[in-house]
Amino acid sequence: MTRWWRTLRPDAPTRRALVLTALLLGAVGLIAVGVSGVIAGAERVALGDRFVAGDLPGHTYDAARCRELREYAPPSASCLDAAARHHSDEVVFSRLAAGVAGLTALGLWWVARHRLRPAVLPPSLVPALGATAFGLAAAATAVQAANALAEGGTRAGAGQWLSACAVAALVAAVFATALLRSLQPQAA
Repeated sequence: MTRWWRTLRPDAPTRRALVLTALLLGAVGLIAVGVSGVIAGAERVALGDRFVAGDLPGHTYDAARCRELREYAPPSASCLDAAARHHSDEVVFSRLAAGVAGLTALGLWWVARHRLRPAVLPPSLVPALGATAFGLAAAATAVQAANALAEGGTRAGAGQWLSACAVAALVAAVFATALLRSLQPQAA
């Protein structure tokens, strides 16, 4: 008796194409995170650490954590300033590292695409997946940014969410445009 899920198993070229699609979308996502790190760095220079990664009002640290944060950011005037400086470092530099990983993944995708001979997937698949994923990311980070702005104004870390939202929305728009083009009837 054949199991029903075995009938759904795609052939090897289709599996390769699906893996390459996942690699491409992952690479684009990591590069987008890296770009948001560049934007967060610019926000940090222009508007300060608390805009990028400040705590919501009412957040406190115990004495031990405060000492630790001050070690990470020695010239800080207060524990909250030290936390914002340390967290801004994390936001900017971890996102930049993700961008480098994304560029590496994009290079791997390019090489694999030329060597593996994947099947041809429907032309609207990648744009549809990209528009959906990045659209959802833009919506989620917009909610986080709105919450940070509403709760603490420009000193409660809205910048990290705004930079992520802007990049996700832009990438979603690029994928949505590609999706619309892929759905247009082709001239004979």
